[in-house]
Amino acid sequence: AAYAVAGIALPQQDGVTGDISHQTYLAAPGGVTIGWFIGGGVFLTSTVSVEAELSSTGRMRAREPSRYGMTFNDERRDRFYAVGLRFHIPVAVRVDFEPVVGVLIARGVQWTQTEYDRGPPTPEQTVVGPTVRQDLPTRVGFTAGLDLRFGGRHAGLLASFRVQRTGGDDEIVPFYPGGFPKWTIRPGMAFRFDF
Repeated sequence: AAYAVAGIALPQQDGVTGDISHQTYLAAPGGVTIGWFIGGGVFLTSTVSVEAELSSTGRMRAREPSRYGMTFNDERRDRFYAVGLRFHIPVAVRVDFEPVVGVLIARGVQWTQTEYDRGPPTPEQTVVGPTVRQDLPTRVGFTAGLDLRFGGRHAGLLASFRVQRTGGDDEIVPFYPGGFPKWTIRPGMAFRFDF
């Protein structure tokens, strides 16, 4: 037997968000966004399956005034590619308790636009640079969580919760010397179809 899952989520990461006060170094934007996840799995036994999942945050945004009259308009998005095990534990006729553990690869994208204040004698004039897109370094990590499945044999509603942690601090520092989040908290809701 196999199954497929598709849902929406509200991933949250620490970081600066919105308009912030002056800071010396660019920090990664964070906050709560609207994201999504899709995946599927194959049952190894009646209570254990192996699955793969692709999930994405929405765009996190921050406007960060910095040194030398520069202001950074920064956006960032993370995508997670995970594989792991799901444990299917029936707790009622139409309710399953499903812990999930696995490993993941995180790939991020950054969009940065820099504004330059020309200063005296025309402080009201600002030069706006182009938006530059950069792929962030690939990071590895783990994922763990708990889902509750409500429904019948072939279709159900999934209340999902994930905690994801990534590493790779040394590679990220050149992009975000002011700090980068390691943890993603992801509640969500999905539909699951079992075949």
